[in-house]
Amino acid sequence: MSLLQRLSDYPKFTIMTNIITKWKAIPFVLLYLFIFFSTKKVNAQASQTVSEIITNYKTYFKSSTTVVNPVKPDSSHDLLAFMYGGNRYSTGVDDASLTLHGDVFVAEVFRSFPVASISGTVTANTKLALGQLYDGVNNGPSNPAPVNNIPLYLTDGTSGLNLGTGIANLPMGDLYFNISNINPAAIGDGVPDIIITQIADPSAGVDRYEFTDASNVRVGTQQNISFSGINVVANWTADFYEANTNPATLTAGFTNSDRPLRLWAADFSYFGITAANYSTVKNFIIHLNGSSDLAFVAYNNASIFIVLPVGISSFTSATLGKDIQLQWQTENENNSSHFEIERSSDGTQFNRIGTLAAAGNSASNVAYSFKDYNVDGGVHYYRLKQYDMDGKYAYSKIIKQAVFYEKNNMGVYPNPAVDNVTVTHYISTEGNVLSLYSSVGELLWSKKLKPGQSKTNVNISSYAKGSYIFQLSNTKKENASARFLVK
Repeated sequence: MSLLQRLSDYPKFTIMTNIITKWKAIPFVLLYLFIFFSTKKVNAQASQTVSEIITNYKTYFKSSTTVVNPVKPDSSHDLLAFMYGGNRYSTGVDDASLTLHGDVFVAEVFRSFPVASISGTVTANTKLALGQLYDGVNNGPSNPAPVNNIPLYLTDGTSGLNLGTGIANLPMGDLYFNISNINPAAIGDGVPDIIITQIADPSAGVDRYEFTDASNVRVGTQQNISFSGINVVANWTADFYEANTNPATLTAGFTNSDRPLRLWAADFSYFGITAANYSTVKNFIIHLNGSSDLAFVAYNNASIFIVLPVGISSFTSATLGKDIQLQWQTENENNSSHFEIERSSDGTQFNRIGTLAAAGNSASNVAYSFKDYNVDGGVHYYRLKQYDMDGKYAYSKIIKQAVFYEKNNMGVYPNPAVDNVTVTHYISTEGNVLSLYSSVGELLWSKKLKPGQSKTNVNISSYAKGSYIFQLSNTKKENASARFLVK
């Protein structure tokens, strides 16, 4: 039977078959088949689209591929739930909030994959994508500059599911995630096992996704995805910092920039994972095309088991007079040795300030505490460096805490205030900068002052009720601070 006879058995090919027979247009056969099967591929990708997201941006944000929310998130916000295959799945971040807002969901728990390794060389094309108000600075660069740490922005937020940070144009190469075990009951059940994000403009390039064994031999099938076949579910506003400079810098044209947000999800079966081969899976790999834009890659905690030497469930700080109290809690420990506590004044260069022994092995929660005594005034950054028994180590997320010592040569009135305040100050040297911080040290506003300037008016009408701090500093580190309330 000829090719044309075979094609004529299918109604959708009847018209094309008649044209080919009449005009002997054999070259069109190849063209038509190419278009047909390319369309099938795009449709297959579209079927993996996440069609709705719910996040905690300004408490509750919902957007879908059919009704894109006109609001564009511009700071950190965690994924609470997503719609896939006609079902809404929670991520476990805040199921109570979903219930409160009347959204029906299937309860699941998702977490971002810890980054095992990234190959490829970071170039001027690679950017840190941060919500433009991530740092509290409207339409301008952070001061100090954001921490330049690619794995951090792929795993930050609650359960690592922050959609307000990520990396744009990850360098061409391979992004590795390690897997300990797969739950065979999750194969083919229709519940998504992984979620992939795309947070900027996708190119025509294709990323290749696959599971591999311990020798990096593919298990199942490889999937090639072009995000142009995935529908936009929301839009956001970001600053794009240079990832090849340290500290990261914000250049002209990359500030306050709107970008589309896309997500797709998949069951193990989409990758050809079966009851016969699942036990050999040890890695999930993305072969990056050089223009991939990720906020995170997440896995279903009921589907994939990842052994973490230490799972840090919380890491917080608080001021106690002139001291800063650090507290953290682990939810599991496997051959953990000790923690090194590190501090930084700029969020980039860290120094060790103490060491604390770890529990070693524990399947239950373990609480730790460390006090940093007599700290200088200003904003301080902290992270934990956790060591295993075999000498391997990993870093925690970075937290920050502000300590301000008020001085008589600076004042704010009225206090409490509603719309505007006047800050009185005087430091004789040049290079004075007046900065406004939240009570936990988030930089909200700053302005370079003229030499000898003794008074500054500041509009504070856009700030929520609470405690804030003005700090005046200069190149000689002559600092003064004053606290006030917004009512």
